[in-house]
Amino acid sequence: MSLVAEFRLSHGEFPLAGALERVPAISLRAEQLLADDPAAPTVFFWAEGEGFDRFEAAMDADEGVERWERVETACDRRFYRLDVDPAEATVLYPTDVKLGVSRLGFSMTEAGLEVRTRFPDRDTIGRYFEACRAKGMDVSLLRLYEGVDGDDAPSGVSDKQAEALRRAAELGFFGVPRDCDLSAVAASLGVSTQAASERIRRGTEALVCESFDQGE
Repeated sequence: MSLVAEFRLSHGEFPLAGALERVPAISLRAEQLLADDPAAPTVFFWAEGEGFDRFEAAMDADEGVERWERVETACDRRFYRLDVDPAEATVLYPTDVKLGVSRLGFSMTEAGLEVRTRFPDRDTIGRYFEACRAKGMDVSLLRLYEGVDGDDAPSGVSDKQAEALRRAAELGFFGVPRDCDLSAVAASLGVSTQAASERIRRGTEALVCESFDQGE
C-alpha cells in the first residue's frame, strides 16, 4: 500500500514566492503541471483573492517567472499558464522525477507551498524530505495516510479518480445531507472544482458500470 503525504514547503526562491509576498491576499491552486524539462515546468493554476492587477504586475517582476499568460477570467478568480525560469527559481519537480513519486495536487499562499504527494514507502518520504532540505526548503509534515494504489483501484477507475472518490467520502460529500460541497473536495485535492467534478463523475460511472456489468 502506498502512502500519501500532505506537507508544507517554504523557500524564498520558489516561483511566485515573491509575487505572493507582494500581494498576500492572493492564493494559488494548481490544476496541471507539464514538463519536457523537469527543471523548467509549465504550471496551469487558478488564482483567487483580491488584487489581481497587482498580482499580475508582481508576476512580471518575479525572477522565477520566465513568461505567463492569463487563460481565463471569472468574477472572483483567474486562470493562468506560467513557464518557470530554471535559472532563477528553485523547483521541486526534478526531485519528484528522481525519486519516482506522484504529485497529486498543490496550492500556494504567502506562507508557502502545500503539496499532496504519493510515495511508495516511508523510506522514500525520508529521502524526499532530505532532498528538499538540501535545497534550503523548510519542510513541515501536515498529514500522512495510506493511499489507494493504482493496482488496488477497481477496474476502469484511474488513480486520480479513485483518490477523488476516497477524499470526497472522507469529507462527507456523499452524505445525506452533505457535510461538504464540491469546492471543499477540490481544495483538498488541490485542483479546480471542474476537475474534481469530472474525476468524481467519471470514477462513479466506472464503478457503476463494473458493479452492474455494463461494458461498452
